[in-house]
Amino acid sequence: MTTKGIIRNIKAWNDLYFKNCYYSALFPVILQFKKSITPVLLNDIYTYKEGDDSTQGFISMEHQSIKEMDDILKDMGINSQVKSTTNVIQELKNSIDANRPVLLFIDCFYEKIRFDAYNKHHWVHIVLVYGYDDEIQAFDILEHKYATGFTYDEFKFSYEDAQNCYEGYLRNLSRTDFTGYIEYSLDPEFKDREYTPDDEKNNIASFIDTITSRKTDIFEGIATLRTFADNFEDRVLNNNLFSDKNMVEKINQQLNHFRVSKSVERYRLLKVFGEGNPAAALADELLEHWGYIAGVFGKCGNSEKLNKAYSDSITKKVKNLPELEERYFTSLFQVLEEWRVKTCD
Repeated sequence: MTTKGIIRNIKAWNDLYFKNCYYSALFPVILQFKKSITPVLLNDIYTYKEGDDSTQGFISMEHQSIKEMDDILKDMGINSQVKSTTNVIQELKNSIDANRPVLLFIDCFYEKIRFDAYNKHHWVHIVLVYGYDDEIQAFDILEHKYATGFTYDEFKFSYEDAQNCYEGYLRNLSRTDFTGYIEYSLDPEFKDREYTPDDEKNNIASFIDTITSRKTDIFEGIATLRTFADNFEDRVLNNNLFSDKNMVEKINQQLNHFRVSKSVERYRLLKVFGEGNPAAALADELLEHWGYIAGVFGKCGNSEKLNKAYSDSITKKVKNLPELEERYFTSLFQVLEEWRVKTCD
């Protein structure tokens, strides 16, 4: 009787933290099937928008997806199946024996290897399950140790914890009929089909077409950012914002979203178009600015107001942002057009 099972060539992907834990779990699946993550990296366009009352109008950001994730996977020949089970341990073993990795939704409150959440917080999380061992009663998963630490590694996940975490998700955190169990397989017709340079070129060209068609939205977003920057001192610094801890926490979450989004833009710029392009240096500068602003908010979140040195420095950074964004996107569109002319004409 089989007591062990493992899906080979599953490795953690730690190049950057891409949006959320779903992608940290999904990218190793795509790469294990010998497909490319480029179509996923190029699937989102980020634009600034006005904030709402929950953060006193602090600038916000939205991402627009070009294609649905399931459609991207189907184009690669990767099938996903949402399954329902009353015996998650046996179902996971069945999936692994069929060489089908699983994205499992869990409640971190019951996950003993997550010291930041165990018996403390009910958080929705996703882990990639790709192996099992009956002798030690544990699954092989990819996981990170802390919510603020984005480096994933291989961990043993006991059968007991897997069952408790999964059932906890269904009981405490699931708000729909979604079962939180996604099994992935490769269509046999795509088994020997590799991701080709022509596939790469077509994906880049599609991205260029889409982002160019939304150029107006992007620069309107930068205009919104400029209005926010012009009013930053009155709206944020002089409005007792730091006395509202819940609001500061929400703003910190938005700032982290900005940093992740800008990291993604920088990463895909370098990965797809190479180093040395003029937009890359501006992407680095934007990332540094948002990182500094987030650092100040995080450091001073326990104070009711900023001291003058922090106030002056953060105001200067915020006021630099609109011009930096304008220069970045102007340079980016030039890089994209040069690629199109060089590659497609």
